[in-house]
Amino acid sequence: MKRFESTNFIGITQKIGEKSLFTERQLEIILRKLNKLEVELKMSRGSYYRQVGQAREKLVSFCYTLILLRSLEILSKDDIVVISKVADQISIVEGEVGVDEVVDVVDEVIRRICKL
Repeated sequence: MKRFESTNFIGITQKIGEKSLFTERQLEIILRKLNKLEVELKMSRGSYYRQVGQAREKLVSFCYTLILLRSLEILSKDDIVVISKVADQISIVEGEVGVDEVVDVVDEVIRRICKL
């Protein structure tokens, strides 16, 4: 849980999160449900469970999309490996590297993978 509290990690994931399918609130809920983040969510019970459902459906849809793109060879095995390695590197980034530098690298990798 400590790594989720790093200012640099938060900045990087926040910038990447802005371009993802998930809202910031949904990401907080997912992390909280997986016991990876201890944050008090100030929302009604009904709103919370609605957000949980939406986050779950987006995650399921994402997994199906990934399988579809891989089976149609739109994404190669190498693309998946590169994405995984980038994600691993982001999770260990320390304060030495700037947020914008990391996000720029991620943008470049994704643009190369998504060349249509």
